[in-house]
Amino acid sequence: MLKKSEGGVVMIHRYRPSARWGMVTALVLSLLVLPLSAAAATDVNAAETEGSGQQQPSRFAVNGAMYVTPAGEPAPYINQDSRTMVPASFFAAAMGVPAAGIQWDSATKTATIRHDAHTLQLTQGRPYLLVNGDQVAIDTTIAIRDGRVFVPARFIAEGLGATVGWDAFSRIVHLSTDGPTLEPEAAREAIGDQADEVLQLISELDLDGLAAWVHPERGLRFSPYSYVDVADDIVLEDFELASNLNNPELREWGFYDGSGETILLDFRDYWTRFVFSHDFRQAPEVSYNEQLFGGNMINNAPIVYGGSIIVEYHFDGFEEQYAGMDWRSLRLVFQPYDGNWRLVGILNDEWTT
Repeated sequence: MLKKSEGGVVMIHRYRPSARWGMVTALVLSLLVLPLSAAAATDVNAAETEGSGQQQPSRFAVNGAMYVTPAGEPAPYINQDSRTMVPASFFAAAMGVPAAGIQWDSATKTATIRHDAHTLQLTQGRPYLLVNGDQVAIDTTIAIRDGRVFVPARFIAEGLGATVGWDAFSRIVHLSTDGPTLEPEAAREAIGDQADEVLQLISELDLDGLAAWVHPERGLRFSPYSYVDVADDIVLEDFELASNLNNPELREWGFYDGSGETILLDFRDYWTRFVFSHDFRQAPEVSYNEQLFGGNMINNAPIVYGGSIIVEYHFDGFEEQYAGMDWRSLRLVFQPYDGNWRLVGILNDEWTT
């Protein structure tokens, strides 16, 4: 997921207009827990290509990672009812269902998916599916295409117990299998002192120690601002961290707010500018699953990281002359893994124009 070029230096210099960062609060960005409203369901099921008048299948992210159609397999498509249809078996696998949990009965043309406490039965041509034996009506019919069972994405997600978030800016549907998001006090009690231990490692640039806290399957995403770009933000796996500390390679980490120019830095310089820009161990305010402050930029982290604990360390300003405009926050994102909380995201937040 890293962008590289010959000689270790990225030579591309790009510009992105800052409309994404400016007054984008006019966009509706909401966390949806199924069942969805009719208007939201339309957005989730069919994302319309801007200016073309043609519908394109929605894009999906599962637990913070973009869903990619396996090579040689049929991709999601828009059916006659303007619903995004996904191949049930591969979509279920992306949500963590093992191969043994997916069965096919050719006589009845029924796919059965079992995972944890959830059992789904999908039969060709029916306008409903069975969830733990109960009929759940859908607003189209289950189909077989290219030898695969296809079902509306949001219904298979609901049937497997996922939560669903809709990012109206990127037009990405975010699915989380990590359960409901904890309330602030419950999140504080659940994470205990772990976040402070991680912050101490960050302050010391102890990347070997930090690697032990990184989610072994999802890696660690670096977001230079509060908007998490799941398609382009750099993600490093635990074993990659230490080797990057003294790596002089310049990478594209996103775009500077305001100018829209590429953030082209090596790892150490990025760390100094967008990770530990201040001693956040001394931050006067700390919150758990509760945003303390924000600028004009969208904070979509609660949607991208459903079921997570987001710990925010916040300074409300440093220089009196700026009247609080120089506030700064560092957010650490933890998701569950094997009974523990593991680090999956480090986000910088600051005043943006």
